[in-house]
Parts: sequence; C-alpha cells; structure tokens
Amino acid sequence: MLSILANFRQKVMIWQLIFKLVLLTSFGFFLPFQAFASNGLEINNVEIENTRDELTISWRTNLNATARVDYGLTTDYGHYISDTSADSKNHSFNIHNLEPDTIYHFQISTNANGQFVSSFDMVVEIQDYNDGDRPGIKNFSKKYVTSQTATFQWEVDEKSTAKIYYGVTSDYGKVLTIKGSKKAFEATLTKLDLDTKYYYKIEIKDEDDNLYTRTGDFTTEADNELENKTLEISRVEPITNNDPAVSYTAATVSWRANKLADGFVRYGTSATKLNKKIDNNNLFKDFNQSAHISGLKSNTVYYFQVEVKDIFGKTVKSNIFSFKTKEMPANIKPASSVPTKVSQLRKFFTPASNLYKNTSNGNIYAIINNQKHLILNSNFFERYGYSLKNVKTASNNLLQKFSDVRLVKDPSSAKIYYLSKKSDGVWKKIDLPSPEVFSSYAQNQWSKVVTIDKTEIDNYANINLIKAQNDKTVYLLESGVKRPIANATIFESKGYKWSDILEISSSHLDAYVTGTKVY
Repeated sequence: MLSILANFRQKVMIWQLIFKLVLLTSFGFFLPFQAFASNGLEINNVEIENTRDELTISWRTNLNATARVDYGLTTDYGHYISDTSADSKNHSFNIHNLEPDTIYHFQISTNANGQFVSSFDMVVEIQDYNDGDRPGIKNFSKKYVTSQTATFQWEVDEKSTAKIYYGVTSDYGKVLTIKGSKKAFEATLTKLDLDTKYYYKIEIKDEDDNLYTRTGDFTTEADNELENKTLEISRVEPITNNDPAVSYTAATVSWRANKLADGFVRYGTSATKLNKKIDNNNLFKDFNQSAHISGLKSNTVYYFQVEVKDIFGKTVKSNIFSFKTKEMPANIKPASSVPTKVSQLRKFFTPASNLYKNTSNGNIYAIINNQKHLILNSNFFERYGYSLKNVKTASNNLLQKFSDVRLVKDPSSAKIYYLSKKSDGVWKKIDLPSPEVFSSYAQNQWSKVVTIDKTEIDNYANINLIKAQNDKTVYLLESGVKRPIANATIFESKGYKWSDILEISSSHLDAYVTGTKVY
C-alpha cells in the first residue's frame, strides 16, 4: 500500500487533499493533479513507482524546464536530486537506498525562464516486501585453483548469506559457511587433494530467503608448483616525475603480485621512516593492485614500499621507491610569510573591483573575480580597507547576475573551503581536503578561489552534517572524522535538522576518516 498526503497552504485557509491507493499487483500509482504558477508554468502527470528501496518519480511540464525532487523524513526534506539542463518537458528521477517501512516526504519543483513552481508535499510509505526475486550474481570467478586450494569471488545485488558445498562427488559432503550478510564474497577452500576433481554448489540466500544456487566443478593442480613459487612484486609505479598518478597532494601507487594476494603501502617523507600505511583499493585479493594516498604536501618527495600477503600466508616487501608531488598553482600557494598587521595583510587578499549595497535589504557585497561576496559586518568591511564612499547602490536583480563566492582560503594556507548558504540564510564552511576532492566537483575552478581574511573564515561555522549524493547514510563531521548516524530516530533525538545536511561528492566523503557510529 502506498499513501500520498498533499498539503497546500494559503494565507487564509489550509486545504488538505489526501490520496490513498491500495495496489494489489504493483507498487506504482498516478497522481492526476497539476501545480500551477501564476504566469503559466505547470507541473502535471506526476507518477510514482516504488520497488523495495528505490522510488521512481516522473512528471511533465508544459515548458522545457529544470527539475528537482526534495525528499526526506519530514517536510524539511534535507535531500534532493536535480537536473538543471532545462532541455526537456519530461522529467524522471530514480531515488535509491530508501529505508523499508519508512514514510518519506517528497516535493517536486521546476523552473523555466524565471518562472518557478513546486508541487504539494507528497508522502509515500516505502513498504518492506518480498520481491520474490532471487539474488542476482555478478563478476563470479574461480579466481585461483592450486594443488591444495580453490578461491571463489563474486558479488550480489542485495545483502545475502552464502555457503559453499563441495566434495569429490556430486553429493559434496563438506560445507564452508561464509560469515555475515554482505554483497561481496571471497572464500578459499583449503586442504584439498592434488590432481583431484571437485564438485561444488554455492547457495546464496537473500534476507527474504530467496535462494540462488550455482554448481560446477574444478580440478586441483597435479603438483605444488604454485604453492612453492616464490612470492614476487613487480611493475611498481609511479617511477617518473610526469606520471599522471601523482598530483599536488595525492598519488596512486600500483603494483603486480605473481600470486593471488592482498597488499598495502607504507610511506613517509624519509626512506628510513615509512610511518604511514594505506591498504589497497581492491575489493578482493588479486594480482594487480593499487592504493590511493591522499593528504600529501605539494612539491614534496615521498618514499614508499609495497608489502603483499598471498593466500598461503607468505609475505614479501618491495624495494623502497619515491615520487614527488606536483607544485601548487600560484594563486593557491600560501604566502611564504604573512604579516600580523591588518594594513600590511591587505595586499594578500583578492582585490574587489566594486562594492554594492543591496537596495532591498542593505547588505553590502564586494565584487571579486566577477563574483559577489557578502561582507558579514562592519568589522570585516574595515579590515579589508573598504570605504563607504566607494559603495554603490544596486538592485536585487543586478546582484543576482553575479554568482556567490563559494571557494575561499586565507593567505597563510593552501587549504580551500567551500561556503554553503543554508535555508535560513546563514553561511557555513567545509574544507576541501585535497585537489582531488576540489576537482571532484565539476563546477569548481581554481580561478574562482578567493583569498580572504582568516578571521572571516574562522567566523563561519563548520558544516557538521554530510552525506554523499544518492546515499542515505548521514554523517556527523567532527575534526576531520565522519561518524555515521545510526538512524533517523537518533538523528532527530539529537536535535539535528535535515535541512542542515550538505550533500558532497563520494571522493569528498572518502577523504574523511570514519569513526564510531552516533547512537
């Protein structure tokens, strides 16, 4: 059953329109309502289809328009997905990873040629149901068969449990139970006999007890050559200065092992002190491996060593190699020395070409690199050396032609912050820990970075609620550590607001260390 609640408030009265649909054979429904703007833009033919943890919402506009869906557990929403291309009248979004047995609020909105219209609030209950479908398996591999072992690897499309039955006949006789419910599985059968044909059956069961089975056979090697082979590491990179795997503050180290293995990298700024460690990026044990190292200093030499461990428990270390990170762009590099006097500090700030006062609300903006930057108060106005006699008046329409300054840094540091304006009009900041994170946002450009006073940067509150787009997990961000919030009830009991969540890129989220859950 899906239920829709649509609320529309006017100045004098509140109208409520409740749609309640009971569907016997599908989880789809059609809403035959329209949302109108006074100047003609319309939303109509809204359709919503729900399958387990995913919802598809589609609609049509009478003009080519942008499209956006805001959604969340309350009418504050807090999550959104959007398309700003404005090149179609038909709009559709798939929203993934919704929580079963949970009520979600949705609102769709659209914009065309300055006309804006949004729908009523819609409430959809995501039902937990047995879809009747067995788990879907992909990337299955009998990765490595030796005289005494056989390693299997596979992925499934939903959390499942798994067992491997095996033996020298089709009756099997032995079973390996893989611990935990997961989407990625790797298992090694051990203590097998040489040169012997084995039969196997893999049972994969999802949380609704839908069962997938796969059967097959394999023959172990006739000798112990693979077990006795010396474990070796080769093709270690980077080894040249122009290697594209090395950037300003990060590098990707790659290598190959001659046996199925797992591995990691130790690194540091001294060949005799490799005091940091990072695991490889691979989902499973493999021959070709890599590890991404971030948070490095620019224009700095780093030393590293690879260590691998094969499925037989043997380990080996590579020689020690080195690479040098690239030098930062000139406008991002911190000043070699920064004075403490404000009058001397001003020369390090990005200069303003104009100062405007908004005739609607009295706010003063500095126009910097063809972007507008709100001057928070008279103290900062004076610190920048601005003069009231240079302030011109400007209409709201004129100021809207300028985009807001979003990327800032202070003269003494290469650290860049992103400024986000919340729904209540308050600006907050979040750091962009590396050039890779900076570049993970298509709209970011180095030329848009503005150098401002450190005291102003410190004045912005830190963003402390984050999530990756299309991922339902919300994190509390504290001192560079992200802590997953256990569930929506805990979130709201802590007094957090859904509207305070900032959606960031997956690369940005991965740049923070994961801490303990918030309960």
